[in-house]
Amino acid sequence: AARRFARHGLRLSSQQGFLLRGVPETEAPAAYARLDEADLATAAGGWMVTLTCCRGTRACLGAITSSHDLVDALAPVMAEAHFQEPAIAGLRIGISGCPQDCAILRLADIGFCGVTRRIGSERAPLYRIYVGGSGGERKTRFGSLLAEVPARHAPEALRRLLALYRE
Repeated sequence: AARRFARHGLRLSSQQGFLLRGVPETEAPAAYARLDEADLATAAGGWMVTLTCCRGTRACLGAITSSHDLVDALAPVMAEAHFQEPAIAGLRIGISGCPQDCAILRLADIGFCGVTRRIGSERAPLYRIYVGGSGGERKTRFGSLLAEVPARHAPEALRRLLALYRE
């Protein structure tokens, strides 16, 4: 699949998978089908989005939340989102497991930053959601804090944000 479809080569993704670079849009369905035949496609194949994720609690002692678990939780939302739609094509999503912001989420269109909040005697994992960031050679804008949501509600928050981007 990489030799046939990836015009700009193959590289490791931030999720430690493989990324086929430069697949023409007209050939994306065939590339996905070929990967699916080899059982290498993900449920979210066809995303026209950049998702950047830090190492999270799996590898970072400073992480508060599991950014990889959030990616897994967001996958069904992203799979149903049809990122080929013009309103959300090219969207950038960043996920960091703590405020250190290794995924540079504040420069993403939508960013999730792991934090905790004390509720009674327990600490609950939350995500701060930032929107409206952009990064480029000439124009850099940090996203604005939109809300804090319990980690378990992050997929629904993304679903609602995508609906707003479509409007």
